[in-house]
Amino acid sequence: YYDAQSFAVVRFISPLALLSFNSYFICTILLAWLSYLGIWRLYLLFTSEYPALKRELAIAILFMPSLVFWGSGILKDTFTLAAAGWFTYSFYKVFIKREKILPNSIIDYTLTEWIFTIGTGEYSSADYSNEYFIN
Repeated sequence: YYDAQSFAVVRFISPLALLSFNSYFICTILLAWLSYLGIWRLYLLFTSEYPALKRELAIAILFMPSLVFWGSGILKDTFTLAAAGWFTYSFYKVFIKREKILPNSIIDYTLTEWIFTIGTGEYSSADYSNEYFIN
């Protein structure tokens, strides 16, 4: 409860809890779906670069037991895994393909903040810390 990283997960899961009417099962399904979207974007990115390796990439990205496990529960790893997939995809679109630079730059910045907040429990661009919220 007083751990900053755990409190960050609570902050991020709150909108999903409202959408699911406080149902743990529905909230977990929604979060797993959002996590899978990030993993799927990562898979699409690599298959667009290496089309001959679709099967191998599917096994490595989509079907590895650790990715399925860590991307399916209400954990900080679920948020981080989804954000890493989206971040990699949008970073590629901005700096390699040079497509949709403004929306992807906003996604990159937002996800960087998200990963930093979950990892440390503090906001990186704000001037306050989690002690304000916990006490």
